[in-house]
Amino acid sequence: MTEDEYSFHFLIHGAHLLEERLREGLERHSVRPRQARILDALDRMGEVSQADLAAEFAVSAASMSTMTSRLLKSGLIERKTDPQELRRNLLSLTKSGRSKLKSVYQVWGEIEQDIIQILGAEKAQHLAALSRELRNLLGGSTPGRE
Repeated sequence: MTEDEYSFHFLIHGAHLLEERLREGLERHSVRPRQARILDALDRMGEVSQADLAAEFAVSAASMSTMTSRLLKSGLIERKTDPQELRRNLLSLTKSGRSKLKSVYQVWGEIEQDIIQILGAEKAQHLAALSRELRNLLGGSTPGRE
């Protein structure tokens, strides 16, 4: 069999091309795609422990630690001690992080418009619905949403 005979190859390749566009767009704002998703999740979740954030993204605590350390250093998120449980830290967006998130949403909107322009509104809506369904059936979800 060739790669053309595996339909998922087109999905993976298309996703890769979109991610490259996203990476280029976010680069203008000094943010990486995964960092953008963390900022978005923190906006929805509010103060949250790093362990809970890692669980929402289905990654190890060590991986989340690596991702959040860059955001902490850049001042986009902050860490403080949980007043209810002193051994636990909580992460949240800073004012700078909220401002950066507006830039992220702008880039996400540009990518969304690119997809609509390329496919047309009806096909873009259908693609979004099928993509969401596939993600959900594979066990994925939007971090911070029930």
